[in-house]
Parts: sequence; C-alpha cells; structure tokens
Amino acid sequence: MDKERMQYLLGQYLHNGLSRDERIALFEALEQRDAAEWEQALQEMMENGPGDPLYREDAWEHVIQAILKTTPRNIHSTGKKRGRLVLLRRVAAAAAVLLLVLSAGIWFWRGHHALTPTPVIGGNTLSADVQPGGNRAILTLSDGAEIILDSAHSGLLAQQGNVKIMKGNNAQLTYQYNGIPANVSYNTLSTPRGGRYEVVLPDGTRVWLNAASSLRYPTAFTGNQRVVELSGEGYFEVSENPGKPFLVKGGNFEITVLGTHFNVMAYIDEEEARTTLLEGAVKVGAASAAVLLKPGQQGVLNADGKITVIDEADPEAAIAWKNGFFQLNNVEMSVVLRQLVRWYDIDIVYTKNIPDWHMTGKIEMNLTLLQVLQVLEQSGLKYRLEGRKLIVM
Repeated sequence: MDKERMQYLLGQYLHNGLSRDERIALFEALEQRDAAEWEQALQEMMENGPGDPLYREDAWEHVIQAILKTTPRNIHSTGKKRGRLVLLRRVAAAAAVLLLVLSAGIWFWRGHHALTPTPVIGGNTLSADVQPGGNRAILTLSDGAEIILDSAHSGLLAQQGNVKIMKGNNAQLTYQYNGIPANVSYNTLSTPRGGRYEVVLPDGTRVWLNAASSLRYPTAFTGNQRVVELSGEGYFEVSENPGKPFLVKGGNFEITVLGTHFNVMAYIDEEEARTTLLEGAVKVGAASAAVLLKPGQQGVLNADGKITVIDEADPEAAIAWKNGFFQLNNVEMSVVLRQLVRWYDIDIVYTKNIPDWHMTGKIEMNLTLLQVLQVLEQSGLKYRLEGRKLIVM
C-alpha cells in the first residue's frame, strides 16, 4: 500500500467514510506497515490539512489523554506495537488518530457508518432482531399499587397526602408538595431489563437509574438524614444540604454525601460494587472499613467487604451508560455480555467457558442487538441468536 492510499484511508476513517472493505484494508495495513511509514503519512496529513478541524491538535487533546489511559494490554505485547506507542507520544494529534484506530477501531466502531443488520450470522438464520432498551420503569407506591411509567400519560400520576407525583414529557418523574407532609410514604422506582429512567426526589436530588435497577425512597425527607436504598446502578446529582446528609444504602455498603455527583454500580450479579466520584466528596463504608473519595477516584467493594481505591479512575466511562454508550476500558468479555443481558433483555447460554478476553472501545446503546453482535464478532466472539436467547459458543 502506497503512502497516498494510507493517507486516504486514514482521512476516510476520521470522517466515518470507510466502507467495510476499506476498513479491513486499513486495519491490515496498520498491522503490517512499519511505524515510521505511518509517522510520515500522518505528519504530512497534519501539515496539508490545517483547514480541517479534525486535524487540529487541540481538538484531539482530550482524545489523546483518554486513550493513553485506557490502552488495552495487547497494545504493549510486541516490540512493534511498543514502538508505535513511542511514535504516538511524539506526534500529538497524529498519535491520537493512530492510537484510536489501533486501540478501539479494530474492535468497535459506530454502527450506523459501517454496520447493517444481516439476516444470517455464522450460518444461522435469524428470524428477528432485538431492539435496544429505552425509557421504561415501574413506580410502586406505598400501598403496593403499580404505575407503568412508559405507558402512562404526562402530568399528575398520583397524590399521596399533599404530595403530588408528576411525569414530565422527558421521561422524568418528579415530586411536588407544599409544606411538610403529615405522613411520609415510601415509593420504589424500578427499571426492568431494557429500561432506564430519571427521578427528581423531594429534595431536588436527581437520580438516573440504569437497566435492572431499583431505588426506594420517601415521599419527603423529614428527619436529620436523607436515606435512599439502591439496587443495581444509579447516577446521583445530590441537592446540597450540609445539615442533612444524603445516604445511599444497598447490599453491604453505605455511601454518605453532602452535595456531589457520583455513580454507583452494585448489581448482584457483579463481583464488585463500584462508586465513582465526579464532584464533591463521598464516604464509602462497609462493615469493616470506610474510605473518603475525592473527584476522579473510584471505590471498589468486594464480596468480603474490602474496599480498594482507584486513584485514576475514568468517571466519564462510569457514566457512559447515562449518555447512551457502552464505554469499555479493558473490560472482560463476561462483563460486556452481562451489560447486553441487562440492556437488551436477553438470556445467555454458554456452550463452553466464557472467553477470557478484554475489550476496549465504545458502542452506541441505540444500536440493535445484531449490530452490537456484529461488532463483537470482529473480536472473535462466536454465537447464535435464537429469539431472545444468545448462545455463546
């Protein structure tokens, strides 16, 4: 492949214009050509395309920093790839381009540019695709009555004493009241597999629930603490009130905050519960220990109650689900598949042991299941889809 062809393919990649055959050719060339050739081609692209905002170094700074923190381990597995990393650190914006392709594009790319669902995968005829999840949830009132929010009309849903429960046009649940309610009731917001929802609690705290999660909370915070119970995953933007701490309880952990933004992932089918802090400060406690987190840190609680602090966590990856993405930073294949179970409401059957692979990349959550599976297929995943049953072979 000559230099002009290399530059053409890279330019098309940046503008999401590659065909499937061109994408394969680019990836093969990245593996086969010497790093010095790529350096020269990339440098000339930067020099000759100053009018294109994609070639500005400042436009890629955040990409450089994010990717260099999440480079998958196999990028370091050979001398050739180690040499590429040295190259990438020397050529700033060009580095981001090449490392992006090497570390993420080989496995994942935006489905609506290069992927289309096909009726046959792996020789198995597929009768139907599985659509992604959406704004779906059930509100359970204190008397046990259930309101299916995704089919309910906007406006007043229910009234408990002087507390009004409202549904907005943007799939948001809110609580309104005048004065202090005489009786405090407890409601539970639950999302099924394939659902997510937002609730504004009586104190103004906003909570986004991921799929297969639930939040139990009072219709008014009348005591000296604001206590809620979480199962699954939720992102919190807590309304500040120094005189009334906000507590999140669930399983074997308790999180204490005053006013902050953080994400809690505590699914029962995951080995660890993770609390990632974006703003403010939180104290993550368990039966045997407690740690204070600072912004950018993540507290990891294992089944034995031990808490480990990750100093350089990736907060944006932790809340990617809220923004409509699966963000995978060296994530085990088994974890990826569990995310698919929750978002697409499917079941998985393994014919052999789960592959011990680690995935890096970014996938849009609005893709259909087949489009996501076609992306994962590029990493070597072998599977068969029967209705809502995914058989991993």
